[in-house]
Amino acid sequence: IRAISDSNKFDSCNLPVVNKVPHNSHVFIGHAYGSPRNWYFSDYLAPNVLNFIKDNKYLLKTVTFTGDIFSVPSLSKFNRLSSEFSQSQKIFISPGNHDVFRPDSRDIFNLSIFGSKSYPFVETLDELPVIFDDSVISDWMVSDETQELINSQSSKNVIIARHNMPVVDLLY
Repeated sequence: IRAISDSNKFDSCNLPVVNKVPHNSHVFIGHAYGSPRNWYFSDYLAPNVLNFIKDNKYLLKTVTFTGDIFSVPSLSKFNRLSSEFSQSQKIFISPGNHDVFRPDSRDIFNLSIFGSKSYPFVETLDELPVIFDDSVISDWMVSDETQELINSQSSKNVIIARHNMPVVDLLY
């Protein structure tokens, strides 16, 4: 991974505003449980996240959760997520610290339908490779295996879906 030394390149965001979700969209959602200040032990997804997916579920081809799906995970929450949405779109998860950091939460995730993947792995979404990573298990670092996957892609553009972004500022 190349480090970008000119941090001014990140002073502005030039993403276009989208007022309508296009058909066959791919959505990436982080911290789906919402604000740490406004959650309860039994909470599922944040209401705005849940409503967005429900309102657009026939427009969304895939939904990728980039960690911290639930503040406190449970097998019933993962099962609900699967049964509620997997019929209308494919769901991917790159786990975050809330999902797998504690030994019991790692066990819960592994028992869920989403825990059967071996990270990192690659999926092609509309001809664009997406590498799904477990940044928790690698102590937030980019593992050699993830770097090899990145470098092995023939596409000029690669999306890395993980809980913590692989930037120099996040290194110890």
